[in-house]
Amino acid sequence: MDVKPLRLAHAPVAMECKVTQIVPVEGTTNVMVLGRVLRFHIREDLYRSELGLVDTVEMKPVTRLGGPVEYTKVGELFFPGSAYS
Repeated sequence: MDVKPLRLAHAPVAMECKVTQIVPVEGTTNVMVLGRVLRFHIREDLYRSELGLVDTVEMKPVTRLGGPVEYTKVGELFFPGSAYS
């Protein structure tokens, strides 16, 4: 099944997903959305075919952690607004 969603042209990795469940978070107005990944789109220079892996160090991802202002990069932890070297 092709979802054919819009994607950011320069995103190093994108996933096509189908929503499988929407779960209300008790005591809040939030919901948790669960889905199934149908297809990955991976920039060719990031895929290591000999290993069958994506080179995450080369991708240089930044992700949000559980708190409101906690972020991480591969191998690092930093907080916006604090000293960062």
